[in-house]
Amino acid sequence: MRRLTKQGAIPSINTLVDVGNLVSIRYRLPVAVVDLSGIAGFITVRVSDGTESFTDLGSEGSVNPEPGEVVFVDREKVASSRRWCWRQSQQSATTASTTEAMFVIEGHHADAASDIAAAIADLARLLGKYQPQAHTATYFLDGAA
Repeated sequence: MRRLTKQGAIPSINTLVDVGNLVSIRYRLPVAVVDLSGIAGFITVRVSDGTESFTDLGSEGSVNPEPGEVVFVDREKVASSRRWCWRQSQQSATTASTTEAMFVIEGHHADAASDIAAAIADLARLLGKYQPQAHTATYFLDGAA
């Protein structure tokens, strides 16, 4: 939202990122698009202990997230994102050749469940329109799951 407000537009990256950005703007929710080919095993969402490796988009060198940050990490302790899904890694960035991706839509406010449900429905509709060969599955995680 800051980039859109400051620059008046968001650059087109690729279909998956563009769809994620559109949903993020429409619903004012953070949306990350993760290329699963850059992930070792499963992603775990947890608090950083400061030893994970993170390479910022467009960077070649890695850093360690601050202890206490919420990170999405794989089995090799590589963070695909940090500060929830607000900062995404180079390893998890999608490209035009991405064949398997995960969208993460976050909401931490009182009406988050209904806002996320609407965003997911819109995301599925947009993927059906712009990536008609896509197969999708939806998972909703909250404090109980």
